[in-house]
Amino acid sequence: MFAKLRCTQQDLARLFGCVRVVWNDALAICKKSKKVLKSGDLQKLVITQAKKTEERKWLSEVSVVPLQQSVADLG
Repeated sequence: MFAKLRCTQQDLARLFGCVRVVWNDALAICKKSKKVLKSGDLQKLVITQAKKTEERKWLSEVSVVPLQQSVADLG
């Protein structure tokens, strides 16, 4: 049997906000970059490295899968 997930509106809003920030960060890097970055390299910058900063450590509060998918969808 599958466990029921209990997501609140606040949980969904938090996830959507994180996805939006990662998307915007990735888009900004792509626009500034002179070369095309691979999805994995871009994910390292806007997700993995960002989580280690004080400014973006809250990205760790959500699942990484939607964040990775937003970067993959970019390009």
